[in-house]
Amino acid sequence: MNVLYVSLGDHQHALRKALAGLGQLTEVNWRKDPNVNATLQKLAHQQQFDLCFFQLQTPGIIRIETLKGLSGYKVNWTGDVRFPTPKWYLDMAPHFDITLFTNEYDVAVLRKQGLNAGYLPMGFEDEIFVPSGPAEHLADVVFMANNYGSTFPLSSYRMELVKTLHQQRDFSFAVCGTGWPYATENLNKKPAREADIYRGAKMAINLSHFDYPRYSSGRMFNILGAGALCLSHHYQSIEDDFRVGTHLDTFRSIPELLEMIRYYLRNDMARMRIAANGCDLAHSQLTWQNRLEALTSNYYQLESRN
Repeated sequence: MNVLYVSLGDHQHALRKALAGLGQLTEVNWRKDPNVNATLQKLAHQQQFDLCFFQLQTPGIIRIETLKGLSGYKVNWTGDVRFPTPKWYLDMAPHFDITLFTNEYDVAVLRKQGLNAGYLPMGFEDEIFVPSGPAEHLADVVFMANNYGSTFPLSSYRMELVKTLHQQRDFSFAVCGTGWPYATENLNKKPAREADIYRGAKMAINLSHFDYPRYSSGRMFNILGAGALCLSHHYQSIEDDFRVGTHLDTFRSIPELLEMIRYYLRNDMARMRIAANGCDLAHSQLTWQNRLEALTSNYYQLESRN
C-alpha cells in the first residue's frame, strides 16, 4: 500500500511510524516546504497512492486542484480545536473523502452541512511516555499546560485551578507551560523530560480548553502512558472511552479536585492501582497504531482495495 502523509512538523514520530506500518510511506512536511502544492502535484504524476493522510490545521495551505490531482482515499485529520468551527474546514471537506476531528462537536457541525466527518482521537508517543525510565520529582501534583488568558471557553477555569493549587501548602504542585505568573518552563518540545516529570509525580491533571464530547488533548494520553494517576475534568462523554475510578478519576469542580488529591495522597494503593490500569489501557488501546486501525476499519476498508 502506498501512503502519503502531509504532516505539520517533525514531532509526530509515533504517528509517522504507524502510517509507515501500513505500507510504503511518502511524507511531505507542509510547514517546511514553501512549494508544497507543486511538490504534491509532482508526486501525483509519479505514483498512485492508496491513502492520503493530511494534517491541516491552518487555512490556505493546500489548493483544491492539488487535492483533486491526488489518487487514493483522502483524509484530513486535526487535533486542533477552535470555536466556532472554522469555515475553511467546511469549505475543504467536500474535497476530502472524510474530515476527522478529535471531538464530536466539530463532527456534528460538518455532518449538519451534509459533509462526511468522523471522530478519531489522538494517539501518543508510546515509546517515550512509558512507566519505566528516569523520574524527576518536580511535585506531587503536576499540570502541563500553557496559559492563553481567557481565549477559550475553559481558559479562565484553568487559570483559577492553577492559582488555587499553587496556594496549597499540604501538598506540592507545579505547572509547566508558558504564560503563567510563576516560575515554570515550556515542555512543548521536550517530551522525554515531560515523561520524566510524570513518572516522578504522584498524579497529573488533565484540563483542556474545551468541554466537547469525547475531547481531550494529547496531555491525557501522555499522563496515562507514563504511568501517573490522571485526574481529569469530567468532560462530556468521557465514560464512552474510560471507566472513571478504574482507568482515571475525574473532578467537576476545584473543591472536588482538592478533596480528590488529598484522598489519593493518603491512599497509595488506590492511586497506584488506577494509574497502572490507565497505563495498561493507553499502551494496549490508545496508541497511534490503534487509531489507524480504527481509521481503516471504521472509515476506509483498506483490505478491500489491496
